[in-house]
Amino acid sequence: MKSECMAFQLEVSNNTDKPIPIIWDKTQHFNEDKALGTFMYQGVEYPARFKQRAPEAVNPRSSLSREIRPCTLAYYTGRVFP
Repeated sequence: MKSECMAFQLEVSNNTDKPIPIIWDKTQHFNEDKALGTFMYQGVEYPARFKQRAPEAVNPRSSLSREIRPCTLAYYTGRVFP
């Protein structure tokens, strides 16, 4: 039986007058200074976890809150993420 992989709560607040881009394909998680891959989040299907994703933006004077998980630690349980 596998345990649930670790999740992180990503919180980004944009206090500027310009959007902040989030380029999901360039995000990485690290272990001992080694890049291990990108993240999955709600809306990313398990089979597509390593495929290219559209960038997002945090609009001016707004925020983004999302639970993210490293793709390399995810496994299929038959459930919808998260």
